[in-house]
Amino acid sequence: MMRRGLPFITALGVASLGAALSVPTTRDAGIVDAASLSQVPVTQSDRLSETRTADVSGKTADEFYSDHRAWQHGINLLTVGDRHLLVWSSWGETPNPIPNPEGNWSHDVYYSWIDPENPVVEPNTLVTGPEAQEPASAAVSSTGRILMSCEDGNPEICQRAGLWTSDLKPIREYGIMIRDGGHSGHVAAMRDKFVVAYSEEWIDEGGVDNLGTGDDVWARIVKDDGSLSPEIPVSVSKDPDRRDWWPEIASSGDEALEIWQRYPSDTLWGSFIHPDATNSPEFRIADNIKYYVYNVRWLPTLGIYAVFGTRSDGGFVSLIDRSGHIVATKTGLPDTVRESRLIARRSGPGVVTAIYPTMPTGAAVLRITRDSVDLAKTVEDRYEWDYTGTDGMFVNPHRALFASLSKAGVRMITIDF
Repeated sequence: MMRRGLPFITALGVASLGAALSVPTTRDAGIVDAASLSQVPVTQSDRLSETRTADVSGKTADEFYSDHRAWQHGINLLTVGDRHLLVWSSWGETPNPIPNPEGNWSHDVYYSWIDPENPVVEPNTLVTGPEAQEPASAAVSSTGRILMSCEDGNPEICQRAGLWTSDLKPIREYGIMIRDGGHSGHVAAMRDKFVVAYSEEWIDEGGVDNLGTGDDVWARIVKDDGSLSPEIPVSVSKDPDRRDWWPEIASSGDEALEIWQRYPSDTLWGSFIHPDATNSPEFRIADNIKYYVYNVRWLPTLGIYAVFGTRSDGGFVSLIDRSGHIVATKTGLPDTVRESRLIARRSGPGVVTAIYPTMPTGAAVLRITRDSVDLAKTVEDRYEWDYTGTDGMFVNPHRALFASLSKAGVRMITIDF
């Protein structure tokens, strides 16, 4: 998928954003050959022009693609009634990027029902088509319906979606146009509705290694029949020196908190999206954010949002109430992993235990109340996380299960603490 300068770079510097996965799995991170999955820089300084033809003769995927997201990108571990569903994007059932003159990617979207006690991945195709459908982002509504949205390069870059029942029977076939020209979208359920947060437009240069950034961020409500609200211009500016992009989103059910990064200030901002397709004024959450290393989660037992990520001085968590007030911020935590999520569960009256992957290995366990965040412990582990997507869930009070993408396929990693 040729991406008009978007920041997914082949080994020859041809820009593409991202459908095809054999899926090795393990319940023990120690079984994984971490050396074969070691993290490498995602950026490439010697970019070529998009219009330049790449010489792919005799090149392997490893030689041609420097970005691991060419293998897999975007994963979701969802609870659907009493079952658990994995949804992800991959270039092949066993990831197998194929070098091509345009540097285009070709991901499909896959799914697998998962038993957390015996997490074996059995890929089934959810969406397939020309060009790439990635990164997959999915959510489950209060009525059990599932919306999956992703960026799609067919025929030009756009944000699309599909709507399914809880047993994955189509309600609206994939192809719902969220935004022609949209990209980098993420989904949250808002009771019986959904909200898709997405970027729009692209500005070359700037950002990390001068790769460029998105320009504006938007949102759109999707009703449970697949119909769409008007678009919501969450942060749209004519200022040529201000860019906003890579939105993430979580919902309490009554509203959703959309967060995004602003360049060149590297600040993190938020706005609440309401079911009537309006939004609150934007507010500033954090400074010195590393290049889209952040995410947001609703903590229902505390009635508060947790925004976490990595700043220049380490990991952080900010607790934000439903009025946009930052109740507490904890800094100096271990760095988290790009495109990973915080998972949480109630562990006592007014207390939540949360855990997230840490760079380059292991995990951090937090104790969160409505007005405090404390680092309870760190857990050592040999599995080296990749930046292509990680989601998870608690199996019991002292075991977390993570589903993590890699060049070798989906890895199921258990962390005991």
